Amino acid sequence: MKSLLYFFLLLLCAVSFPEDAFAEKIARTAGGEMVLDGELDEARWAEAIRFGDFKQLTPHIGMPPGEKTEVLVHYDADYLYVGIKAYYRDPQAVFASVLERDQPLGSDDYLAVIIDSYNDRINALGFETNPLGTRGDFELRANGDEINRAWDTFWDVRTRRTPYGWNAEFRIPFASLRYTPGAETVMGFKFIRFIKTRSEKLIYPLNNENVTGAEYHLANTESITLHNLEKKNPLYLRPYLTGSLARNALLNPEGSAYRSETELFPGKSLVAADALDRLLSNSGFDLKYKLNNHNTLDLTANTDFAQAEADDRVINLTRFSVLLPEKRYFFLENANFFSSSMHDHRFFHSRTIGIENGLNVPLLGGVRLNGTAGSLQYGALNLQSRGIDSEGIEAKNFTVLRLTRNSGSSDSYLGGI
Repeated sequence: MKSLLYFFLLLLCAVSFPEDAFAEKIARTAGGEMVLDGELDEARWAEAIRFGDFKQLTPHIGMPPGEKTEVLVHYDADYLYVGIKAYYRDPQAVFASVLERDQPLGSDDYLAVIIDSYNDRINALGFETNPLGTRGDFELRANGDEINRAWDTFWDVRTRRTPYGWNAEFRIPFASLRYTPGAETVMGFKFIRFIKTRSEKLIYPLNNENVTGAEYHLANTESITLHNLEKKNPLYLRPYLTGSLARNALLNPEGSAYRSETELFPGKSLVAADALDRLLSNSGFDLKYKLNNHNTLDLTANTDFAQAEADDRVINLTRFSVLLPEKRYFFLENANFFSSSMHDHRFFHSRTIGIENGLNVPLLGGVRLNGTAGSLQYGALNLQSRGIDSEGIEAKNFTVLRLTRNSGSSDSYLGGI
């Protein structure tokens, strides 16, 4: 009797859990030249793995889509390539209008690739485009509950209108991803398409229809195994040099004539050496160095925010302060990590650094280190501001430390700040 029972249980397991249901796809490398043009006609694409079983996310979750979509994935030593063919019964109906990077694409047809590069079902990076080739990128944290759309990295995409609709060809450097190198690296992928004329949002894969926020929930990912990925430790340096020329006409002590005075590269008194003061007052840099595939170091000196995107104008008719989003380059890396999942509470807001009494306060420099160590994720930030004696503003130091640890579920973690 026991033997029959054991046989029945084994048979049930074999029927309920077929081997293919858990098989991970393997993207193959290929030789030959790649031209990033949106055509998807190079020989290497013939060896790419393919996905096409998209489902509706909206308006009718789980239903078949109104249009066909095909995804191709492959890679080489330096880049991950994703090609997407978006079919349209009426190709003239493809619509796009947004041209500015990182602007919402919800009013256009668009395609998005989301990569859980650690395959931890907690954090992911997203890349999206419309038929005009407009780029958008973002970070996901806390299993998609937190989205940081101010995050930017280095990648490229080309799009192309076709007789059947439109194509998008993504080229993402492995140096822009966070992953564990080795003989086999498993990453989670999901793909999203929005069809403007049908108001349909499609997703692949749709493993679980019942989760909240299925679009970004990382339970809905396809595992892809990549082979022999090497460690990438890129160094990004953004130096700057500013200058000014001032010419003043000053009245002499006798009041009889004016004398001309010219000042080139005016400087502040920092080290009591005129030439060095002028150099230090008018130059600086931002440096980003990927220590390894788990940890990133950022340094800034004499920080300049002149190239930061301007804030949107907000008319505030309430008694509460307006919390403007952070757009300064130094603060953007993993910015959401310093926030809390309690959306009504904000323990740290980086926009308060560098401004006091409505005045811009210069920053001498700072350092930020973030990454993972085992199951622990951390972020540390330290910045030093310069005082403004004429305004009675003292120099200040800002230090923030954030730690989280996965509690065993992709939806739960312990943390502190």
